[in-house]
Amino acid sequence: STPANYCYYSGLRVIYDPGKMIFRKIKSIELINGDGNAKQVDFSGKNKELYSVTANSYMLEFVGIIKKMSFGLVNVVPKDIKGNPLSDMKKAVLDFDENTPGIQEGKEWLALIEYLSSMEDTNSNNIPDIDSKYRKAIQTFVPVR
Repeated sequence: STPANYCYYSGLRVIYDPGKMIFRKIKSIELINGDGNAKQVDFSGKNKELYSVTANSYMLEFVGIIKKMSFGLVNVVPKDIKGNPLSDMKKAVLDFDENTPGIQEGKEWLALIEYLSSMEDTNSNNIPDIDSKYRKAIQTFVPVR
């Protein structure tokens, strides 16, 4: 792994201890909803809850090597809504227009444009303005002090 392979994410807060040994660094993980409220994630082996994750094809390539990189200690298995393992990731592609025949594959740039376009025009110049809540970065990878 290199710095170029860093995983960027949103909707999570990870509390970690950089002084701990590998596989012992993560103290807690929280899911953050749109209102900023946090829900603790139980990442013990007993937890069978499924979490919805959206990723591009580049990030999905890493799913297959996590087990190898962790010497078999960590195994990530993409599953469908019922918990069945997905063997064909093409079946999990988002269809951005279900009214058009075939799959209109979702693209990150298109999602970003649609999201930004949905924002309010606060200064009446016919251009949507980015919500002020995005002016300050949210710390999502938090070291224990």
